[in-house]
Amino acid sequence: MPPKFTKKQMGAPLLKMENRPALIADIEKHLQENAPNVVKAYPRGYFYDIVNESIEIARYFGIDDVIYIRLFVELRWSIAAGWFKQPQINAVLSDKGKSAEEKFQILTDGGYDRFWDEAEKIDGPSEWRKQPEEVRS
Repeated sequence: MPPKFTKKQMGAPLLKMENRPALIADIEKHLQENAPNVVKAYPRGYFYDIVNESIEIARYFGIDDVIYIRLFVELRWSIAAGWFKQPQINAVLSDKGKSAEEKFQILTDGGYDRFWDEAEKIDGPSEWRKQPEEVRS
């Protein structure tokens, strides 16, 4: 099932990608509010590594707006760790001609429901420690 945007997500502040600690802290706060068990389930250092790697993967896809970085990271827990590798979803994310907002608008329209169902299967421990260059299916 495609994710939905909340008013809170749409009103997120802009953070500079260069200020990685602030961005990671912002994502941690977002996850504490929206998925508190995620933050509690992992040792702090490992959690930060996963969030940092998730930011790198989002950047690989040209996602540099904090709203969509938050969403990208959250989807790794709420859908599946490797959700972005589903071929049709990956094709949209890889489209350099579209903004992050356009990409997620496409991905959340009803036409992608089947692909989200497939994306849920791309999960498991091995999906967490992938590098951005490994995201192509």
